[in-house]
Amino acid sequence: MTLSITEQVRIARNSAFLRDVSEEFALFTVTGPDAEEFLGRLTPHDVGAIPSGEGRPNAILDKRSAVIALFDLFRVEEGFLLLSERRLAPVIRAHFENLRFTEDLVLGDTYEGALLVLEGPEAAAALAETLSGAAALPSLGAARVLPHSFTGDEGFLIVAGRGEEESIRGSFRSRRALAEEAFQVGPEAFDILRIEAGVPRHGRDYDETTLVLELPHGDDEICTNNRCYPGQEIVARIRSRGAVKKRMVGLRFDKVVHLENEAPLFLEGEDVGELRSRAPFEGETIALAYVRKPHYSDLGMTFDFEISGTKVQATIVRLPFRVAGAVREAAEREYAAGMEAFHGDDFESAGRHFRRAVRINPADPDLFEALGLAIERSGDVDGAIRANLDFAKAHPAAFMAHTNLSRLYMLKGMKEKAESAMAESTILQMRLAARTAESRRKVEARRKASAARESAAKIEIFDEVLKIDAGDEVANFGIGKHYLDAGDWDGAIRHLTVATGRNSTFSAAFGLLGEALARAGRTEEAIEVLERGIAAAEMKGDLQPLGRMRKWLEKIDHGTTNAAGDPGG
Repeated sequence: MTLSITEQVRIARNSAFLRDVSEEFALFTVTGPDAEEFLGRLTPHDVGAIPSGEGRPNAILDKRSAVIALFDLFRVEEGFLLLSERRLAPVIRAHFENLRFTEDLVLGDTYEGALLVLEGPEAAAALAETLSGAAALPSLGAARVLPHSFTGDEGFLIVAGRGEEESIRGSFRSRRALAEEAFQVGPEAFDILRIEAGVPRHGRDYDETTLVLELPHGDDEICTNNRCYPGQEIVARIRSRGAVKKRMVGLRFDKVVHLENEAPLFLEGEDVGELRSRAPFEGETIALAYVRKPHYSDLGMTFDFEISGTKVQATIVRLPFRVAGAVREAAEREYAAGMEAFHGDDFESAGRHFRRAVRINPADPDLFEALGLAIERSGDVDGAIRANLDFAKAHPAAFMAHTNLSRLYMLKGMKEKAESAMAESTILQMRLAARTAESRRKVEARRKASAARESAAKIEIFDEVLKIDAGDEVANFGIGKHYLDAGDWDGAIRHLTVATGRNSTFSAAFGLLGEALARAGRTEEAIEVLERGIAAAEMKGDLQPLGRMRKWLEKIDHGTTNAAGDPGG
């Protein structure tokens, strides 16, 4: 049975999938005594901090800090493995070749074996189940398994020999570690998953004009020490100024929209960005887009954009669109351990746990705030300042990062910086309040528009009834109430008079008619109608209209009615 793209994505999200990515991605080795120093000199990530058997995102930049290529770098026993999009592998190798001098290292050829991705919340269990029989499964047993995620979930890269793909699939099948549907995740579903994870692709989402700090995970490729690497001066300059001019964010459309790649985004006639990768899924569309300052900080806000001449409504969201359950749980475990250490006054241990939590799930601002506080309590004010600067970069709309910085700068006696940070915090709080008010205004406007549409639809129905029977009490009551709500007292009086004339016990109609007369200033008529209505309501036991009419009568007696709302003075 062939699965739909929606079903393929659900399989990947809810269990696990195995997919051959050999045609899309490539590996090559960098080995030799000088490999670590060479890679550390040419790339912005702290290569020396990569643990054995693990990988980290990295990049090569030009002197302007524009991205030549993104890749992942793994430390293995023989040196390093570099994983990139297949078409970028020769670009990266050529870049390294051009910049090597006397270093003792070897740049390996592009690996031509099998590259398979095993990913999803059940990936680790499936791998463990299959590897438990590795002695009987030499193909998988001989394969190299590296922890790696292409789509933001728990995952592994299986590096095997040429032609071993089917044997590996057979290993998972024979152990019943994966359902048959797990082998059917195709390129379209895989692309949706990587867009959800906010993973950019070369040529589609970034190119040689894109600055590394404009990317959603740009800071992941940048270490915080003062090492020199190509583009380092520009990165430092941008960080000192606080922000890039544009940044990649997510756009979530509430319906499926068909839009062009690289289409400009307009907001109230202003060019505010550019659309990149997008994918329709489950009745909506998600997209990666570059949005200009300050709008990329308007996270959670919904705007009416104009794209390719079409008005579309979209919400700006922080990437990734979805944080995998396994990622959240892992971060929560570290956070819980950190809180336990924190309450035990072991602030150094708490900081280590919070730092791991931030690394696992940088989308959660609370983890950054906890890390900064733990470092401060340990007595390292400078470290707490650096942590809150990272907090501000990762969450540009988080005013607490700047509030904390203001306090920490004041502890250091840096009054000017403290005042600047507090001013930034105040601005962000004001923007948040404005965004909240604007959001409420839009919600209220949509509610009123919806109510108006519903009212118009009802009026249309009532009009059809009145064409048949002009004296129909229900239709006249409905239209009379509509006119009353709209402030048209004469229209309300006209139709409600017909309703009460047709039915002398229609207490609700008497109540609205008395209200309309009172608002129109026809006090004596209002009193007479309300008294008749009260009598009808008492006879029928209509308590709600009865109470309202008594209240209106009391206000009329005291001369405290007004035309703007309910009885009041």
